[in-house]
Amino acid sequence: MPGALDALEPEHVAEATFKLGLAHIVITSVDRDDLADGGAEHFARTIRAIRARCPATTIEILTPDFLRKEGRSKWSPLQSPMCSITIWKRCRRGI
Repeated sequence: MPGALDALEPEHVAEATFKLGLAHIVITSVDRDDLADGGAEHFARTIRAIRARCPATTIEILTPDFLRKEGRSKWSPLQSPMCSITIWKRCRRGI
């Protein structure tokens, strides 16, 4: 089962985007069926934080379905923090 959301993650992502000097960032997530809104508010907070900190950075989002399917407990390797770091590095290199 996934862990609790980090309430400071949106600000951390915005700060990392700023420090890396990213012109474009891709935000993705796995389904968070354990959350009432499927993680939609966390996505929105992250986008708002990036726009506030890095107004010139373009943002691409690859959203989960937000459908909250009861009884799902699969944990995907895409939930690893390394996946997000890899995406940031690729964006920075222009790949």
